[in-house]
Amino acid sequence: MKKHLFLILTLIILLLALGGASALAQNTGAVEFTNLPDGATVSELTTLTGTIDFPDFLKYELFLKNGHQLTWVANSHSPVKNGGLARLDPSVFSSGSYQVIVREVHPDSNYVDVPGPTITIDNQSPAPYYPEVEPSFLYPAEGYALVRARNCAGEDFFFDYQSPEGSGSAGEVSMPGKSGDTICIFSDFILKPAEYRGTAKGGAQNSGQPLEFLAEAGKVYDLTYVGNGHHIVVQEIPGDSVTETASGGSEYVEPAKASATATLAATKKPAAAPTKAATPRPILPITGQTPGSASIFGIGAIVLLAILIGGGVLAAKKRKHSV
Repeated sequence: MKKHLFLILTLIILLLALGGASALAQNTGAVEFTNLPDGATVSELTTLTGTIDFPDFLKYELFLKNGHQLTWVANSHSPVKNGGLARLDPSVFSSGSYQVIVREVHPDSNYVDVPGPTITIDNQSPAPYYPEVEPSFLYPAEGYALVRARNCAGEDFFFDYQSPEGSGSAGEVSMPGKSGDTICIFSDFILKPAEYRGTAKGGAQNSGQPLEFLAEAGKVYDLTYVGNGHHIVVQEIPGDSVTETASGGSEYVEPAKASATATLAATKKPAAAPTKAATPRPILPITGQTPGSASIFGIGAIVLLAILIGGGVLAAKKRKHSV
């Protein structure tokens, strides 16, 4: 009887472990780069195209991994199917070999890192520059309002926001000042649809200015600070264009698409590189904990299975010696 009970428990735990592993595998969804083959060399500004879509989607983030260092590339709060994933500017990175990492972030703040192709960055300049284009597309977020905050001043900028009714989101954003003739420092975040109020201040301002705006689902907003204590305006702007394809996916449309050759061709840079060079900062955004609970559950089940099997072997040996 005990032997049968042990076998039944072992079978149940094995099935649960396999189920946990299966859930983790299904959680990764679809990740595909259509114009970034493994071993590609990127030497010019390139629009990366492909698909990133997975269950329980909150956002995805793209990183380049060199050794143990992850450097942020771009993010999106909308899944993409057969469309533009990010704009990759190789002049921001040192020349060398990198692996593309796709971070799938879920609403519970857990995330899974999915390895992508290994590529070579061929930076033609003597040192990395500050970015010249905003790498993240402005795709509207389903069920949320998307805000792109920009600090176009050479001084720090801070603002907070909350919904007076308490039904919306709440948070604080702190942004460093931009340096030289580069693009504005930017940060994207999503809001639950609601009315928002807060305070915004820049540089050495002692008291901030009132911030008030209405955020509607599916819309994109721009919040820009230009310095010198100027009034901060939040205004609705058009998001990036996404059209439906015959297959039901979404396709980003832009005037000049990147060529899909082994050495990826690029759209022309909008501005000359700034004279001041800078090393890109490694960014490890606080997007969640370690990979999701399915993997932890699976590992725990496997460990418990090993303990039970070991206990069964010891029990069998004990019975043998007693006989």
